[in-house]
Amino acid sequence: DLCDIYFPGYEIPSLPPMESKEKHIIKASMNIGKAFGIELEAHFDQKIDLNEDNIKEIISKGLRSVDYSQLGISDADKSQLYSSIAMTFLQFGYSSDALTFIDNALKIDNAISNMINKALILENMDMIEDSTTLYQSVLEKDPNNSIALNNLGHNFRRQYEPVEALVLFDKAITFD
Repeated sequence: DLCDIYFPGYEIPSLPPMESKEKHIIKASMNIGKAFGIELEAHFDQKIDLNEDNIKEIISKGLRSVDYSQLGISDADKSQLYSSIAMTFLQFGYSSDALTFIDNALKIDNAISNMINKALILENMDMIEDSTTLYQSVLEKDPNNSIALNNLGHNFRRQYEPVEALVLFDKAITFD
């Protein structure tokens, strides 16, 4: 978005594909589990077509079915786990599940990173006013937070307020 504002019409080259989306989704899920000492396994009663949508649904069902209160991990780790799961759901396009998990993270720890993640989820759900309010709350706690400044600028740009957006983008660059 920043490049679109400062360099309109400039095409950013795409990165070469590293691996299939399906492998990336599985690997990312396994890494989330490993980070919290959880070994993830999947058992299937029937052959499953391992396309991206099926893998997303399998992982999503698994994440929804875990009783996270029984994991025996600290609240800080649980908050981080909920936040990671929320962002995984957001990547999958399951915004309402992402919102549920980030709200769980925020109940445990009202950390700036959790607030930014929730604002991003709301932004992706086209709840721009709620997202904007949350980014502004982050900036009340940390006025130099370049992520909140940039993302708030993006919200202003989406609301056709380009001057305010550019001011925030410039400020984000200054603090990055």
